[in-house]
This record gives sequence, C-alpha cells and structure tokens, in this order.
Amino acid sequence: SPVVGVLARTPERPAAQIGNVTAAQNAYDQVIANSLSMQVTKVHTTKSRKVYYYTDTGRIFRKTSERPITFEVNDKVNIEGGFLGAQFLRNQDGKKIKIREVK
Repeated sequence: SPVVGVLARTPERPAAQIGNVTAAQNAYDQVIANSLSMQVTKVHTTKSRKVYYYTDTGRIFRKTSERPITFEVNDKVNIEGGFLGAQFLRNQDGKKIKIREVK
C-alpha cells in the first residue's frame, strides 16, 4: 500500500518529446525576436502633427511622446516594454520614442 504523504513519481519524457519541445521553443523564440525587431519603411505626419511609423512587418505605430525626436526611413527599431504597459521603439542609435500600436 502507498505511504501517505509520498508523491508518486512521474515518468520522464522520452527523448523524442524533448526534441520536439526544444524545436518548438526555438521556433517560438525566433518568431518573437522577428516581431520585436523591424525596419521603418514610412514616416507619416498628419496635419494635427501626429506621427505614424510604418514598418516592414506591416505594423503601424503612433508616436505618443511630445519629445522632438523622430525616426527616419530605414531605421532599425526594437519594441521595448515600459512601466505600466507603456511601449517604446528604440532605434540602432539608442533613440527612444514612446508609441502606441495602431495596427
């Protein structure tokens, strides 16, 4: 009879399952890395001075900070998380702009 308080040992995963999990994790990590790193293809400023950044991945971001810094076409940018869910784009020179994703 089983001893009270002793946990049953679970069988270990076969090597094939571990390989599949590792391959899936690597693919997931690559997708995340690609989605966080992108290139600015178009910068559009509206009449009301709202600035929109279009990227090569099809994502569109609106600048929400009032800082005079802006990005240029062909800048490589990365998405970074901030405090309380804020999002920032940082380019290859280290410039950082607070943004909101539109699409």
